[in-house]
Amino acid sequence: MSDIDRLLSVEESSLVKDQEIERVLSCSEWDYFAILDVDPSKHEPEAIPNVVKKIYRKKSLLIHPDRTNNSKAPEAFDKLKKAELVLGTSLDGESDNNLVAEKRRLMDIYIDVQKKSQQQELTEVRLEVASILKEEVNNENIDKLYKQRQEASKQAELQRAQESRKMRKKLEEKWEDDRDARVSNWRKYTRKVEKSKKKIKKKLLA
Repeated sequence: MSDIDRLLSVEESSLVKDQEIERVLSCSEWDYFAILDVDPSKHEPEAIPNVVKKIYRKKSLLIHPDRTNNSKAPEAFDKLKKAELVLGTSLDGESDNNLVAEKRRLMDIYIDVQKKSQQQELTEVRLEVASILKEEVNNENIDKLYKQRQEASKQAELQRAQESRKMRKKLEEKWEDDRDARVSNWRKYTRKVEKSKKKIKKKLLA
């Protein structure tokens, strides 16, 4: 191979890597089938983990950050790893429940979309799936935000109640601490009253 041919081969390889990185990054971050470029309708559910592992092995070598100078490679590689983690999960009872639920949900969305129109191209299916996923995530975020606000309101109420209890306790302690002073003042007051009464009585008797 000549130097020119070798250079062209390197440039072609670099171009392929860059194109794959851009493709991965352009996919919805929740559509793991699109990220790995797998059409779930072409495979039986139980076969998907093996298919995914083979594809992941090839693509991970292609866009691994250590094998390319593309600055976007780490981000694309992370998306690829997450996709493999979810789709490589077996649907049996031994796998992580959260990963299984995420995988099942994505498979169900694909099935529903592809049932609506069997004539759709895979690209169109993925666009619709991405739209559904985005809406679901937005709804989840709204629900999460609502729950966070409720929790914040609850915590604020608990804090106010706690501060109120602390204040009441301080007042009770101060009342108790001042008890001796109040008793002493009361005794002084009653003595003055008694003395005053005696003086008045003496004047009346005089």
